Amino acid sequence: MASEFGTDGRYAGEEEEEEEEPPRMMTHTMRERLSEKNGPHKTVFGVLSNKKYEADMRFYHTSSQPQYKTGGKYQGEWQDNMKHGYGTRSWVNGNKYEGEWERDRRHGKGTYWVNESDDQRDGLGVFFYADGGRYEGGWVANRRSGQGRLSFANGEVYDGGWLDGQRSGTGSLRLPGGDIFEGLWLKDKKEGPGRYLYMSTRKVYEGEWVEGTPKCGEYQDMPAALVDRSVPDGSFPLPELTLKRSSAVLNEAVAVIRNERAKRHSQPGRVFTTDEMDTLRESFATFDQSGEGLVSVLALVDILEHAGITDIEPEEVHALLEELQADPDTAISLPEMTEIVALLLA
Repeated sequence: MASEFGTDGRYAGEEEEEEEEPPRMMTHTMRERLSEKNGPHKTVFGVLSNKKYEADMRFYHTSSQPQYKTGGKYQGEWQDNMKHGYGTRSWVNGNKYEGEWERDRRHGKGTYWVNESDDQRDGLGVFFYADGGRYEGGWVANRRSGQGRLSFANGEVYDGGWLDGQRSGTGSLRLPGGDIFEGLWLKDKKEGPGRYLYMSTRKVYEGEWVEGTPKCGEYQDMPAALVDRSVPDGSFPLPELTLKRSSAVLNEAVAVIRNERAKRHSQPGRVFTTDEMDTLRESFATFDQSGEGLVSVLALVDILEHAGITDIEPEEVHALLEELQADPDTAISLPEMTEIVALLLA
């Protein structure tokens, strides 16, 4: 019986398939494509000269253009010819990513350095500034937004809220000497209630701030629980306070400042005139028998009647107090009462 196979082992009648020889001239990129990449591997991507960069350097000796149009490097782990595992990828425009990869995409934990001129920041991330500063937190439309921590090059550290790239909301600022501010911010300035801890003198100021400046408040010895024992003790005794009705006087000043702030920044609620503020203050003082600057929430309806505000039903007052989670034992100050009335009249 005749064999169906030829002498060279191929099936009879089968045409011999010629193996395709690789081209004699191969670029680095072509060789990389032919290689099977698994495990640790270093890749340099093909590059082309940037003609605009060369022209700028020839005539102006400087250029904002990248030296190359394409290219970059990757050094790290591969799986099935895809970046997979831990690796570092750099681009010719100065951008760089170092961290975890999954099937050719950045995935997991990593750090991404971005050329600031090409940057489009959105979401959570870490940004390193040229002066040595560092920001870690939220971004929206290329601006710091949400919660974030900014370490300044001079040693200051801010941790708190951001809006449109500016400190806004609740936040704390720690200074290089150890002093700390905790409170509200608006448009990158201290605005509203806050306290400043003077660590070296072991004093604390707590009060109202307007456009970064303390306006009225209490300056007193720091509670022992807040003292930083690592800071040398430079404390001194405070003179005795002799102002009568000191708490009431302070609350009256705070109420005026907050009403002016509401007007200046178009905050929700009613804004009162000077005469209306005087009427509210006098009515409040009538029910502040102790002179300590506090009245019970149960007296709020009577205070409104005394002030001549008759278009608010008692049921509305009780509903708002319940929403504010105030119980019969709750005492309120003049600033707090003013804000409640402003909401009721809004």
